[in-house]
Amino acid sequence: MPPSKLADAVAASQGAENQNGLVERITWLECFTDKERTSEFCEATDPAGNLESNSSTGHKEYQDRLRAIALRKEGLEKAEIAEAIGRPTKFVQTWWRKEPKEVPKPAGVHDYLRTDFWRDIEIVRGFGKGQRIYEDALTSMEWVQPMADGREFKNGGGYRLKYDKEGRMRPQGNQHAKDGVIPGKLPELDKLMQRVMVEQGIDDRVLKRPGLLWYPDGHADAIVHRHEAWTALMSFGSPRILTIDGHPVLLRDGDLIVFGTQRHGVPKMCHEGSTFGDYGGRMSVVMFFMPTGQQATGAAPWKAIHDSGPSRKATAMLRDADLGHDAQVAGLLSGERASEMQQLMDIGFDAPQAAAALNAAGFDVAAAVEMLLNRSVPLLADSCEACIDRSGQIAALLCRLEARAACFAAPKLKSCPQPEGGGTYRIGGSEVACKPFGEVITVLDLRSLLGKGWRQL
Repeated sequence: MPPSKLADAVAASQGAENQNGLVERITWLECFTDKERTSEFCEATDPAGNLESNSSTGHKEYQDRLRAIALRKEGLEKAEIAEAIGRPTKFVQTWWRKEPKEVPKPAGVHDYLRTDFWRDIEIVRGFGKGQRIYEDALTSMEWVQPMADGREFKNGGGYRLKYDKEGRMRPQGNQHAKDGVIPGKLPELDKLMQRVMVEQGIDDRVLKRPGLLWYPDGHADAIVHRHEAWTALMSFGSPRILTIDGHPVLLRDGDLIVFGTQRHGVPKMCHEGSTFGDYGGRMSVVMFFMPTGQQATGAAPWKAIHDSGPSRKATAMLRDADLGHDAQVAGLLSGERASEMQQLMDIGFDAPQAAAALNAAGFDVAAAVEMLLNRSVPLLADSCEACIDRSGQIAALLCRLEARAACFAAPKLKSCPQPEGGGTYRIGGSEVACKPFGEVITVLDLRSLLGKGWRQL
């Protein structure tokens, strides 16, 4: 089944009460029309997890047409496809035998927007809660207010400055840190960003230095817009509405949201009965990054970035889209990559380390072990939760290999090297050099150990 729709999740949370009966009533203004709206939010029922969201019925229509084609090519029957995409069989019948290039784009789907960048959204509540990021950044950064710019939809999507009704250049509705997020200036923020990049797998795909935006009060805003890349956004300070395809999502201190090309904005807002000027300040850390795998090549832009079952398809989607640390690890352990994960875990690495290394090494087990032992997995060496004792891991690797060899008749290890010396293994009838622990273990060494010997042992 398709993931839950953001619109349904938002509607379900409206007016809900937690055990203390705490409901926040927020007044906010729609972008462009300034129409006043009032929404109710309850922390206990805030939308979270993976949610489907489309910018328009046209985007949804086009995406489902492509999904019908791709699911047919995967071997699904008409009725199965209809259930998977939530459409009638008549809809599937119309499109499933066509090629993607034959499918017309409905009105509202702009030609310059890459459909292979579509993805669902993910909301992680409390990801960086209580770290005082807002208070620390407020006095540490130099804040500037640039002129507003954005896409020009009528003329091919080029960028242009934005003007007000009187023809004057319009300043942006918020301020931003002049040099973005400067490493080392906010240590707690650095740690959170490392977590985001490791758990979302985006460390080598961030397009530029992450930005830091400041909304001093309820008057500050960001007009509705969209990006061609994917976005990972963390919110700090007072709760603030982020509209996603027109649906209000209240982001609280430390919340993380990851989304694709959906239209989004930050409206002017305040508590009901109060004023915009009285509302507290909020900051957002924004990272733009590129998709990977099938999403990057455009091979399957329709693919949902969420699947509740531990199937091969779910594992592939979780791996390629990097939707979340826990979900990704669980998917790898239960999917077709489970054997590679188990090999690394048998050596002595934990599941998160194994998942990160396998992703970075393209699921080459020997290369993944080398990266872990040599501390070259991106960001792992700097992560508090993934620090690696290199000598200890190498010793554990060799001892486990020796122990497994001793448990079976053949092949056995010719010698057991000591921590300060070298030695050789005899595996599959050939000797493999073992370097001292102080030297770098190469892929060739590990491929010999893991490729020929591991499976035999």
